[in-house]
Amino acid sequence: AYGCRNLLLELKKMIPKLWLLGLTATPTYTDKTRRGWLGVIFEQGIIHETKKDELQMLNILARENYISKKTPVEMEVDDALYDRLVRQHKDLPESLIEILAENSVRNDFIIQDYLANRQFYGKTIMFVDRWVQCRYLMDKLIKNGVRADSVFTFSGSRGDTPEERNHNRNEENKRIIDRFKNNELDVLINIKMLTEGTDIPNTRTVFITRDTTSSILLTQMIGRALRGEKAGGGLEKKEAHIVFFSDNWKRMINWATNLDGGIDEGKSFTSRYPIELISIALVDRLVSQMDSGAVFQEHPFLEYIPIGWYQVEFVMDVSEGTTEEMQGFKEYVLIYEHTRDKFDRLIKDSLKELAPEWSQEKLADDWLQNHADSFVRKYFNTSEDDLGNSLTDSVIKILRHIGQNQERPEYISFDIRDQHDLDKVAEELMPLTTFECIQQLKVIFNDPQKRWRDFFKTFDRFRTAAQASMARLAEIQANGYDENLVIPMQVASTVERPDRELSNEEKALVFQRDNNKCLCCGLPKAEARLQADHITPYANGGQTTIDNSQTLCKVCNNRKGNHRIIDFRKTATELRLPRQFEPLAVEYRHLYDFNKIRAAAIRVINFFYSCNAVYELRTNERKNGTYYSHWDVILNPGNDPVWLLNEMDALLKYVREDLIQDQIENIEVRSL
Repeated sequence: AYGCRNLLLELKKMIPKLWLLGLTATPTYTDKTRRGWLGVIFEQGIIHETKKDELQMLNILARENYISKKTPVEMEVDDALYDRLVRQHKDLPESLIEILAENSVRNDFIIQDYLANRQFYGKTIMFVDRWVQCRYLMDKLIKNGVRADSVFTFSGSRGDTPEERNHNRNEENKRIIDRFKNNELDVLINIKMLTEGTDIPNTRTVFITRDTTSSILLTQMIGRALRGEKAGGGLEKKEAHIVFFSDNWKRMINWATNLDGGIDEGKSFTSRYPIELISIALVDRLVSQMDSGAVFQEHPFLEYIPIGWYQVEFVMDVSEGTTEEMQGFKEYVLIYEHTRDKFDRLIKDSLKELAPEWSQEKLADDWLQNHADSFVRKYFNTSEDDLGNSLTDSVIKILRHIGQNQERPEYISFDIRDQHDLDKVAEELMPLTTFECIQQLKVIFNDPQKRWRDFFKTFDRFRTAAQASMARLAEIQANGYDENLVIPMQVASTVERPDRELSNEEKALVFQRDNNKCLCCGLPKAEARLQADHITPYANGGQTTIDNSQTLCKVCNNRKGNHRIIDFRKTATELRLPRQFEPLAVEYRHLYDFNKIRAAAIRVINFFYSCNAVYELRTNERKNGTYYSHWDVILNPGNDPVWLLNEMDALLKYVREDLIQDQIENIEVRSL
């Protein structure tokens, strides 16, 4: 923080031979040891660290399995709330938290999710916000046969004085926590009591029942489930389930996503495109065109798609009332073809000379607005450059990053931008009839390999944008081509690429982490040649790191290819819509090995869902076996069995003909 930083720097000036030793559980930058303020204060950099991957492989920490659940609740965001959440980076106001906590639809959704996945979740801690919500969830769970209880403050506790009530409630809370530790309870519900200082290592699942902008709060809640087997987590505890319940907010909010407790292992951010930001910019432009009466786009579609973004990091004072809180943020600044050079000049000049106030964590909104406006006037043309009315905020983020880190923010290229040129789509569809055009647009919109659905959210918006592109192309054909509309080629990324392949030692760590078996088909090292695969392919900008690597056999790795992004460490699909079932080729020699046949069946299902969807495939090689002619597929939660059931004819044909298992009469599919 600003005060501590200045104190240490002054001490270093006063005492030239001063040695400082810094100790932290959550370093802000582990891959930038000689950059930023940490590098100035601790000049030797990091002299020792234990990485999260190492702790996970030693079974001291459990690997996180993040599960996202969308509630059926829609939330409006007015300008005042948007300013509080996005500009001031403060959490939801208490009045809104109360509305969410008392919403019976949300609470019933949370209960039903737990009941449907009770066996999978295991021992669960639920974090809630209000006593009425705590009581509602507990009563409903108990009525459904769940051993549940709650811990909270002294409200309603017996005693004549606050001291007596506190003592009585604390004794009761301790008794309940001990029951949970001793496996006498399945679910423990709490109101901000178990975020820190309470150690219940054998917790398997954490429910985070609302969105928050506080990365500190988020980290503390997640940490309750991350104790591994060697840290008291219980036998075979290698994974912890972190379940997020998010509402449908009608404006983009930068909710806390610091899911690693502040530890940055140099992960690839190309697999985490800020799609929501792109979507809002596109939809805002589309709506403004419709409101203005425009019937076609003024410029080629790719001009509205960013060529990349700067990833900025800074710390802000988000204190409220008497509570003091400093919080770190990672955010994105979208860069377009016509703004790249302007932002580059802003960054170069600011690195040479920038007011020292920009390094402070606490800056008044008026000061930020006035100073940022002066930079906007100096470097930009607001009528052309302010896409989505976010230019001033983008400048503030850039300058805060430079002020605090004394370095250029990292630029990341949007590698698949050229695959989303709506003008090319429009040009191909123009000869079609209206009916044919709409049908083809539906196919394109639902293509799981593209981002159209993420960009536009609804088919109606996508169709309107495509029709606007067609109208623009028709105008050019009728009145001639406008050379002023020519868009230059995409600017290449300035990020230096690491080695393409992990070292043998790193590969060994990946294999050990993944239990020396293919994460897709399940074949162990003894039966298959294992390889370390880039989850986000190197060709797509993926980093060569342990965290961006997964263990696949040679067959599954070849099938995934060099351009598909599939994380088989995830057990729930991220696809919005089912894709068509696609049979996979099987080597002839594998058809004499039933383990390879079984692995081939699991492989084809997991590729269908684009994740490690199969919890168990029950089969039997012997004729007298229960699952000889009737296979049983059990899917992990988050994978809709109906998707596969709708493709059952194709799956049965694949099993009977390609895998030569013609004895199979039917295949049952269900979720865990």
